[in-house]
Amino acid sequence: MKHHTTPQYPYDSIGDMYDALVTGIKQVGENQFSWKTTNQQALWDKEPFKQKIEVPGDVHDAVTTISLQGEGKTTAEGRYAIPPKYRLEDKDDSGSLNEHSHYERLLEIENRHLESKNQESILDRKFPDVYDVSTATDEASKNKQHNALDNLQKRFATLLKDLDNMWNQGMTPDDTHFWSDMCDGLLPAAEECWKAGVVPKWS
Repeated sequence: MKHHTTPQYPYDSIGDMYDALVTGIKQVGENQFSWKTTNQQALWDKEPFKQKIEVPGDVHDAVTTISLQGEGKTTAEGRYAIPPKYRLEDKDDSGSLNEHSHYERLLEIENRHLESKNQESILDRKFPDVYDVSTATDEASKNKQHNALDNLQKRFATLLKDLDNMWNQGMTPDDTHFWSDMCDGLLPAAEECWKAGVVPKWS
């Protein structure tokens, strides 16, 4: 498979898209960009990778970080491992998962599912329950679905406000209660929609 080395699309992968971004900046001309850090926020505490884009070289490093954490670019014994420089700090990514790309984590879920179906092993992690989408036929069910969606959209609006406060107002995640609003508010609200038999609608 020949990978793209120009800003032209379609791309073979998300990583190719980000690589094309770097190429596009070079083609347009690095001097066309101000490289100001206005509205840029370094929100992670102790991560080794740089978080603000101040010079052209930072773009390449940021793209590398995004690609390695996402689909992964390096392999070791079949794993899409992330080099230490590009990992999130342990406390920001539970267990030993911070050394694996998101793609490898999805592969792990798939493999564990297949192993479980074949009864070759027992899952040692509990995955979320799955709920069927259903059409509400009585008032009680309709109200339950309506209330679940209404709560979800309110929680989502709160999260958007948190993001605006962080990116545009310079506040920290702790100042905005971002993590609790997402983990204790938005995600459970989305699950309640599924439990009520309705697909979450964010707005």
